[in-house]
Amino acid sequence: FSAGAMENWGLVTYRTVLVLFDEATTPVQIKQRIAYVVGHELAHQWFGNLVTMEWWTHLWLNEGFATWVGWLAVSHIFPEWHVWDQFVVQDVGAGLDLDSLKSSHPIEVEIAHASKIDEIFDAISYNKGAAVIHMIVCFIGEDVFREGMRAYLKQHMYKNAATGDLWKALSEASGKDLVSVMSGWTHHTGYPVVSVSRKDATTLQVSQERFLSTGPEPNASNGHNWHVPLRIITSTGGDPSSTLLEQESGTVEVAESVWLKLNSQQSGFFRVKYDDALFEPLCAVVPTLSPLDRVGLIADAFALAAAGYSSTVQALKLLPSYSNEDRYIVWSSIRSGLSDILSTWYEFDPAVVEKLRPIILKLYEPVVIKLGWEKRPEDGHTDSLLRSLILSATGALGSDLIFEESKRLFELLIDGNQSAVHPDLRSIVFGTLMNRDSPTYFDKLVKMYRENESQDQRTVIMGALGAAKDEAVIKQVLEFAKSSDVRKQDIIHVIGGVGARTAGRQLVWEWFTTNFEWLYDEFGGGFLLGRFISSCTNFSTQARLDEVTAFFSSQTKDMSVVDRAVKQALEGITSRVNWLKRDGDAVAAWVKAQ
Repeated sequence: FSAGAMENWGLVTYRTVLVLFDEATTPVQIKQRIAYVVGHELAHQWFGNLVTMEWWTHLWLNEGFATWVGWLAVSHIFPEWHVWDQFVVQDVGAGLDLDSLKSSHPIEVEIAHASKIDEIFDAISYNKGAAVIHMIVCFIGEDVFREGMRAYLKQHMYKNAATGDLWKALSEASGKDLVSVMSGWTHHTGYPVVSVSRKDATTLQVSQERFLSTGPEPNASNGHNWHVPLRIITSTGGDPSSTLLEQESGTVEVAESVWLKLNSQQSGFFRVKYDDALFEPLCAVVPTLSPLDRVGLIADAFALAAAGYSSTVQALKLLPSYSNEDRYIVWSSIRSGLSDILSTWYEFDPAVVEKLRPIILKLYEPVVIKLGWEKRPEDGHTDSLLRSLILSATGALGSDLIFEESKRLFELLIDGNQSAVHPDLRSIVFGTLMNRDSPTYFDKLVKMYRENESQDQRTVIMGALGAAKDEAVIKQVLEFAKSSDVRKQDIIHVIGGVGARTAGRQLVWEWFTTNFEWLYDEFGGGFLLGRFISSCTNFSTQARLDEVTAFFSSQTKDMSVVDRAVKQALEGITSRVNWLKRDGDAVAAWVKAQ
């Protein structure tokens, strides 16, 4: 069962880990995932079942809406979880990452052959689709959006619909020409980076071009301009402006202010590049911005640096502005950006990574001290998520304190004290121990896996095994992945864990190439094979790019089923190669100066 769940009308089916919940054993991350997946599948009863897409070209009408409505349901039932903030960081972020590749595809993608269908069950149809819906809601208002959606569902119930039918219903409800405004977001691949500077005290100069992970290119937009809702906030306060940027460039009138920020609350699907005169005042007021605007500033800074629109050193210099940060979503974005740097620079110069680790640890430590290991009575849902995130990040960086506490808690656990390690913290304890001393803990964790009937706990252990650094143990982990202990649908959990760590990168690629025929035969008919390809190709050098290219070029099997996944993997490596060429030495010099 390659999917997480399936929305069959009358019999929704789920993986057990996505429907069975036990307060005593289920981590908070899986608890939230269960709530969302149930919401997603039930949303499909309207979006997919009651009204079905006309053809696979319009898959996003099923999956984009189910994604957005799934989060809407969770937010309604558990408002204290603040899931819309997480949606912007995780779902919209995943869509932005994939759609920055030349090998991405439009939301409305032509499907001429059945072999291409599985490939579009990806972050474009799901995440970008949901992000576009979120952008529409922010543009026309939730009440108007709801009115339009009721008309759309009523008109097309028990029938098929195309994207144009949606725009027509929403245009009639809003009185706005949404066909003109929104068609570009679904007909064209990619999204813009909006560059902004001051022309004078009350006039902004703005321009747009397609954002590419491999770096700026002339005519990257192929003459296409998006209708971009800029939503500008300033130091003077008040509601965001509703200005649309429709041309390649233009001017925008704003109130005179000390600072300003575009894409308020990250409501739009685009990146923002400020000139220095706008960027520096914004950095100075980071703590006063909303959590989502704080996320937007740091996430765009890291993304612009990785793609060559700005420098990585500039992004790193922004970090002190977040020294007193206390929100989970902001730390999640910071950790993601820093992890990308550590992962990429490892193949440039491991010494730079080793010098960067203590700098990052110093950033994390105040949060570790504040939250500690024990859940506090006043902790909310996102406090638990933040504790798990920050302890995991600190442990992965080699913190002795995290390692010693993980050892102590693990001994209590295997001595029979099942409450010694809170479910939210087991992934941290297991992952830290595998990271620091995998020869000692591999067999113990595999034994625990075999004796544990709880699928959510088994999932935690599978992910933790991938943290091994010892080469012999990594090979044991890879053998375990193919053993009868692991369901075929779960193998990706183990392989993905190994591939995400620098220590296992080469070994997991060797495992992948050795087992490719088996993987193709087992998973070639679904989208899991594409996930194996992306998980096993996290390289950053030209030599590795050449090796991966040669491997896929030499295959005699029908590679059309994973053609897009292969192109995206190669483009991802190319992006990282280019990143190191541009900023490798500059980051090394910055680290040395700290």
